[in-house]
Formats: sequence, structure tokens, C-alpha cells
Amino acid sequence: MESKYNFVLLEENEYDEWDLLVKESPQGTVFHESWWMKQNENHRIFGCRNVNGDLIAGFTCYEHRLYSTLKCLGNYVVGAYQGCIYKKAEGKYITILSFNRELSHAMANTIKDYCVTANIRMSPYEMTDVMSFIWAGFMTNVSYTHILDLKDMNAVWNGMDLDCRNSIRKAMKDGIYIDIECDFNQILILVKKTFQRQNKKITPNSWVDKSIIYNREAETLSRCRSFVAKTKDGVPIAVVYIIWDNKRGYYALSGYDHSNAHHGASSLALWTAIEYTRNELGLREFDFEGTMLQNLEPFFRQFGGKLTPYYSVSWIDRRLKPFLTLKWFMREMYGALTSKVRVSDE
Repeated sequence: MESKYNFVLLEENEYDEWDLLVKESPQGTVFHESWWMKQNENHRIFGCRNVNGDLIAGFTCYEHRLYSTLKCLGNYVVGAYQGCIYKKAEGKYITILSFNRELSHAMANTIKDYCVTANIRMSPYEMTDVMSFIWAGFMTNVSYTHILDLKDMNAVWNGMDLDCRNSIRKAMKDGIYIDIECDFNQILILVKKTFQRQNKKITPNSWVDKSIIYNREAETLSRCRSFVAKTKDGVPIAVVYIIWDNKRGYYALSGYDHSNAHHGASSLALWTAIEYTRNELGLREFDFEGTMLQNLEPFFRQFGGKLTPYYSVSWIDRRLKPFLTLKWFMREMYGALTSKVRVSDE
């Protein structure tokens, strides 16, 4: 089916208009905004205009090359939402659904014409219909986040797990307090201690590795805040770092020093971040973005947010499938063989 909608790469002089669309769109998040996208030179923002020349839809992603020549599209920062956004529409549900589906169909075809592989994580906000992508030959995958409704903070507190509330109370009773004026380098020290305790390396070009760059711009725009839990002697124990847009706050980074452990420090830091999102920023939602991390999900769950699915869509040019499948098989075999060697050496 041929679509009357066309998606083209936007020029930087169109980014102000793009940001207005992101702000208005129900699917739009801070991760779609041009300031966020521009922190990586390989960003791509596609837009679609109506007959009057107004932006009505678009999608974001990052481009990399397979063997230096073949274009591939995907996400850059783990956990960040990309993908489709639509201009807020009025009318019957079926009318809006049909309109957005036609746009999604055009997006799917644009992606297939532009690259040989794609793997794009969608927003969880009013982006529940991916049938156009399925019909276009894309594979889909589901992930989850917890989203907390902040309209009534008393209801939020009462909806939390009892153990979580008791941990927060105990932290306050023990003199743990929250510092919101810490240098970002001090925050990264706590983040890196968490990686060290779990025997994990911070990989190059990962979110943690590049967070200094993103934080620098976020601070300039006054779009981020750190909440560092400290002992009454001023020793940092835990940190929660959030960013936000005009709709909600997003959990973005955390860290913990187990050598100065306190059971309620992380809970107090996160609860303070949630209160700040509602009381200081006036926002009505908090997204615990990162729920799919198995070691973090139980911690997030106890705050009472609504478990919310979101989708990823992926596509591989059929001419590449046999080659990429073989490449995957060889990589897995190599990993298995080297793993056996290490075990036997021990």
C-alpha cells in the first residue's frame, strides 16, 4: 500500500520546530529532543509534514555502519526511548488509530529504504500499536517500565510497599540527609563503585561513559538534578540522578557505596527525587526507566508505579539474513569455546 506521507531527514535549522512537536506529542520524551540527540554526531531525526508544511510526525534513531558501508539504525543510550512520535490529534479513537497507523506504515517503509538493519525502541506513551511494522516485516519485542502517577502524593506514599516506607523513615531517623548540590564527578564515583562491586566494566560509548557529556548540556538547560544520600558526617552513600521534560521526570543514573551501607539510603534518595519532580517541577509522572534490569526491578516495584509495556521494532534486509545469522553463530561458538578454555585453565 502506497502512503501519501513521506519522512525525510530534518536539517538542524528545523530542530526548533521538531522540539515543539516533541513537546506537544503524547509520545514525545526528553530522549527525542534535539539537545539530547545532538550529543551524538550519528543522530538522525526524520520528520513528516502535511500539505500545509507543518510537522505532524517523526522518529529518531542513531546511525552506524556495518563494514563501513551498510547503514544500520538503532538506539544509542541503553534505556532511552526513541522511535515514533505523532502530533496530538483530536477526534474519535478509530480516527486517531487509523491516522497514526498510516503514518507508522510510512515510517516502516522509510526505514526499510534507508538501511539494511534497524532496531528501535519505542516510547511507552500512547505507542501501543505496532501492527503496521509487523505487516511491513518487522520483528517486535516487549520491555517494561514502571510509571508513577504523581497527581496525589499522599496516595503515592500510601501506595508504596510498607518495607520501603519504613526504610525511608529509618534513614531519616538515623540522620541520613539528601544533598542536591553535589558535583557530577562525585556522583560518578558512586556509580562506578556499583559497577566495581558487581565486577562489571563501564564499556566505551555506554550511557555511563558518555553521561558527563549529556549532563553538561542538561545542566545548561536546567533539566537534571542529583540526589545524594549522605550520613550525618557528610559521607556520600547513595545517589539518584534524574532528567526531565515538560511531562515527567526520568530515573537516569544511580550508585551506591556498600562500604558505607545503609539500608534506606537509596530509597530516601529516590523518594526525594520523586517529591522534587512533583513539588518543585510540577510534573505529574515519574518514569523508573530501566525496569528491565533484573537487579533493579524489585527496588523500583516497591514504589508502586504502574507496570507499563513498551515495544522495540527490528528489521533485517532479507539479503543479509543468512550472512548475519552465520556471523552470530560464529560469535556464539567462539564465546563458548573461549569460556571452556578459561574454565579448564582454572
